Parts: sequence; structure tokens; C-alpha cells
Amino acid sequence: MTLRSFALALLLAVSVPALASAETHTHAGAKVTFETPDKWSAKPDGDTLQITSPDQGCSIVFVVLSAEDLEKALEAAGKRITEEVKDLEPDGEAEELEINGMKAMVADAKGKVDGKAVDVGFAVVETRSDKALLIFGISDATKDYEDEVTAVIKSLKPTK
Repeated sequence: MTLRSFALALLLAVSVPALASAETHTHAGAKVTFETPDKWSAKPDGDTLQITSPDQGCSIVFVVLSAEDLEKALEAAGKRITEEVKDLEPDGEAEELEINGMKAMVADAKGKVDGKAVDVGFAVVETRSDKALLIFGISDATKDYEDEVTAVIKSLKPTK
């Protein structure tokens, strides 16, 4: 995507086909599963899991937050994202959505990583773990990862 519209990707998720040759991952702390595109790498680290495109141009990070509600989780998300992205500027208003039965708030932004322009999309999802899951994607502003990111988000489901 140029991750210019993470919220739009989430809204469109119902119409995007499932990933071919996808690998399913479980985020135990958040009690969710999701699929990664073929050839994307996954790196778990405690309550954090990062997936990265083969060309390293797009990363999506899944982090469990201990905030009690979505508003507080969104604030915590902003703090976490600014650790990675500098000069972060909102790109539109945050929106409330539902992802496979889970409430979510999503937003888009622009910023810089190592001096390069990036698009940032993030969602804070209420999960069955009674914790929030922060999902943030950072992509090279000159490349398009919309189909892959949308398919990952579409695949996000609560575990039983």
C-alpha cells in the first residue's frame, strides 16, 4: 500500500481474497490468529510479533497493550509508534471499525524512519484477552503493499 489508508484497507478487507500459500500465526497474548503472505518473514519477541515483506519495504508489528479501553490504548499506541517513526503526522481522523467481531480504532499517518518517508497505518483492537492489540504497519512511501496488508488484517480472528 503506500499504507496511506490503513483504515480504508480495513474497510475493504471483506472484499479481498484470502492469502495464497499463507502461513497462520497465533498471537497467544492477544488470543488472535492471522495469516502472513507467502515469503514474508515472522519474528516473535514476547508479546510482540513482527512480519516483514521479502523486500523489507513493509513491516507489520503486533503488540499487546495493557490499556483498559480503546482510547487509552490509542494513546499508548501513539507512544509506541513514535519510538520507531520520527516526525509522525496524522493523515486524517481515527475511525472506529469492527474486524471479525472485534472492536477497533484505526488511523493513518506519515513520518520518517532513518530519514526516509514512510506511510504508517495502525489499529488498536479489543481482543478476547482483555487487552488491546496494537497493529502498526510501516511501509516505504514509494511502494504499494495494499493487497498484502489488507489480506493480513482480513485474516485476523479471535482464537477460541
